[in-house]
Amino acid sequence: MTGPAGDHKPFTTFFRGEHIELPSTIEDIRAALPPVRREEFEEALKLFLGHWALETRPDIRDADDATFKRLESGDFSGFTTADPEPLMMYMTGGPVPMPSTIQEVREALPAEKRDAFTEAMEGAPAGELTTLLMRWVLAIPTEHDADEDALARRIAAGDFSEVTFADELGDDEYRSAG
Repeated sequence: MTGPAGDHKPFTTFFRGEHIELPSTIEDIRAALPPVRREEFEEALKLFLGHWALETRPDIRDADDATFKRLESGDFSGFTTADPEPLMMYMTGGPVPMPSTIQEVREALPAEKRDAFTEAMEGAPAGELTTLLMRWVLAIPTEHDADEDALARRIAAGDFSEVTFADELGDDEYRSAG
């Protein structure tokens, strides 16, 4: 197997008592993968290369490490939400502005839920953080909770009075509902 840098020895392993050769260059691995796995490989490769590209600049890596240590210690100074608009939850009683940072959500939760929140957020993969944060936002008490609970109990009991279903609305009404 060869690559752009010249001849490369294949990786070797044993499988069920048999000596197996595996591709050892990016190009050879890409070519040997089934097409359905190539996109996953490309994404993993970007992460891997991004990591090692940062290693070429220890000053950037050290600054990033210092920033993460500061954040882990609870110092969020200098950080703002990416979206300057508050997160809004639309409830039966009207819109309710909700916290939109991890720190704000933690502070808004009832004290007995904060440790579980911190544990869940710290253990979550990066790609799941936004969804997980939104789940916790829904656990924050609001002034409209009693009305929402009453509506849910009424609907569960079969009382659909004053409930409008989407298929009862015209297209324009549906878009503007809420």
